[in-house]
Amino acid sequence: MLKNTLLLIVILFSNSQLMVAQTSEPTKCSCVSDSIDLKKINVETALKLFDASPIKVKCDNNKTYTMKGFEFTYLSLKPFESKTFGIGDDRGIPLMGRRQLVKSKPTDTIIFKEVVGVDDEGVEAKLPNVSVKLEE
Repeated sequence: MLKNTLLLIVILFSNSQLMVAQTSEPTKCSCVSDSIDLKKINVETALKLFDASPIKVKCDNNKTYTMKGFEFTYLSLKPFESKTFGIGDDRGIPLMGRRQLVKSKPTDTIIFKEVVGVDDEGVEAKLPNVSVKLEE
């Protein structure tokens, strides 16, 4: 009886592991837009993209998510500094982050951390960090 019980527990545990492995969690996401060409993102393009609420991302699991919540971080290389400007939501980036974005230079990077997104079916998911490097 004990062997049968242990066998049943092992089978149930292995089936639950298979079900977890079959869910496709995204590992990489990038910003998308219907109206803005994102091949080269400069400061002006980034302002248009992030002012268009809500911000959308497409992930490597072929789903498009609307960013519902995120931490907005600005990374500058010259001089090297990293600043976090607070929490953004489906209404856009934080005001202080937008002010910093207006003053940004090429080679600076915007990083969205702790991203929570909602897919087209309304299912909420934790997404990987999304970064946008600014160009000239």
